[in-house]
Amino acid sequence: MSSKRTSSKYIITLAVASVLVVAVVLCLKLYEGNGVDAPEPATELNPYPGLDLKDPQASFQVVRYVFEQGGDTRTRELAINWLDLQSERQIALKQEKEKWLMGALVANGHAEWDKEYRFWILNSAFNVMQLGRDQEAFTRLLQKLALQDPEKTMRLYALQHIELQRGAGSLTGTLAEEIRKDLHGLAKKSDSQTAGTALTLLINWEGSEAPADPELIKLAMELAADSDRPVDIRVTAIHAAGEHALTGARALAVDKSQPILVRKASIAIMGRFGNVDDVAKLESMNREHFRITQATRPALQLIRKRLSNDKISMPVRF
Repeated sequence: MSSKRTSSKYIITLAVASVLVVAVVLCLKLYEGNGVDAPEPATELNPYPGLDLKDPQASFQVVRYVFEQGGDTRTRELAINWLDLQSERQIALKQEKEKWLMGALVANGHAEWDKEYRFWILNSAFNVMQLGRDQEAFTRLLQKLALQDPEKTMRLYALQHIELQRGAGSLTGTLAEEIRKDLHGLAKKSDSQTAGTALTLLINWEGSEAPADPELIKLAMELAADSDRPVDIRVTAIHAAGEHALTGARALAVDKSQPILVRKASIAIMGRFGNVDDVAKLESMNREHFRITQATRPALQLIRKRLSNDKISMPVRF
């Protein structure tokens, strides 16, 4: 008797299950027949709100995208455009954006960038960071790049931005003295590729109106006369010494064994600071290589204009 009851319950259970299966199948068919798609799995939120990669616009988000994802030709250009616009309008970043950009700069940009683009966008970012709140952190970044970056161009950019910081009054105190020592090391190091720029910063450290340090002027003329140094360093050293380079410039200008660029820089110094005694020397060089003439003509004009003005003893009354 019990076995018949069990069998009956089993049959009823199977029947109910069958009805449920049929109901589910019918529901699915009706669902599909109504043209309703099954819900898709949830997607991640856009990490760059407002950035439409089909039609990108210059914005902070495109800057983030390029630094973090590498970007393409269009977005890379737009990133630089946005940074340049910020610096041109003297608009400082908000604190959280400045902190993010500093982190991106410390990370050295994106690995997919070629070095020319890296120079370009980092320089644009540096211009924006000049307006920032945390100038000490920015100086530390520039210091590291100036001393350690493998690319000469980036080291020069870093030094130039250190000069801007100093001129703006945002590089002072013990950190300024630390940087100053670094510059001395770069200027004196025999294989330094940035010696001339470092020396220029040192000579102008206290401002262009401050008296020149005789030791720095001596170092400048040693660099200028050192034929083992790269030409660009020698030229930079001549210009850095300014009027104090006049005696050495007179000798270098007439020395035909010197590179033309070194002679042209020396001639330019004669034009800016020379006197009547330099006119004959400059005129004698007019018959040399045309590149030398390119330098002697404006130099002669400057001296003659200066001599002409010196002859006016009193200002003309109107």
